[in-house]
Amino acid sequence: MGTRWSSRGRRKERKKLIQRMKYMLGGHPDASQFDFEAFVDDWLKTPNVRLRNLSPATLLRRPGGYRRCRALLEMNWSGAYS
Repeated sequence: MGTRWSSRGRRKERKKLIQRMKYMLGGHPDASQFDFEAFVDDWLKTPNVRLRNLSPATLLRRPGGYRRCRALLEMNWSGAYS
């Protein structure tokens, strides 16, 4: 299920993004029912206008991609792009 990751490094980065989501939602009452893996997998596959319509998964393949993906995920979650 989910996105197929061919590189060990990208799998590790995906896992770190899932852990970050869990941290950000830590105290939320519905966190135990939230499917973090499915959310992150969908988010990684979806083209994003802030990435010039590239998917975050594409960005992960580039130098500095994890940091940019993490920042984008945090800004999206905080409502900075609402």
